[in-house]
Amino acid sequence: MSEAARFRLFTIHPYSMLHIRSLQFADYVFPYASVVLSVVSSTVQYAITPDQTVSKLCRKLFTSPHSLTILLLHWLVLAFGVLSLAHFPSLIASYAVFLSCIPVPTVVYISTIRFTDPTKYYDYFE
Repeated sequence: MSEAARFRLFTIHPYSMLHIRSLQFADYVFPYASVVLSVVSSTVQYAITPDQTVSKLCRKLFTSPHSLTILLLHWLVLAFGVLSLAHFPSLIASYAVFLSCIPVPTVVYISTIRFTDPTKYYDYFE
């Protein structure tokens, strides 16, 4: 066996171990990342709506097919992240509790929009 072949055989094991470690890290981080990215991206989608009143925001989110599709996809990604973080394989009722929390970020954003609308406080910053 040549020197180069021995070197290749010697380096295969550390590379495979690094690959396995990186996959384990990604497997651990992915549910947290999906929850955070889903909440942040849905908040950005709500924030770019032009009129930030409760009635118009609800009308835009729930009647427009485009916005409703995006909202449901955000909820699907959030549900995947929440269920992958909930490690209760035998408790079906706990899954129902966790799934009932999926629309909470949307409800919180819509219910607090009247307190956080930046156009109401624009005069204070000038």
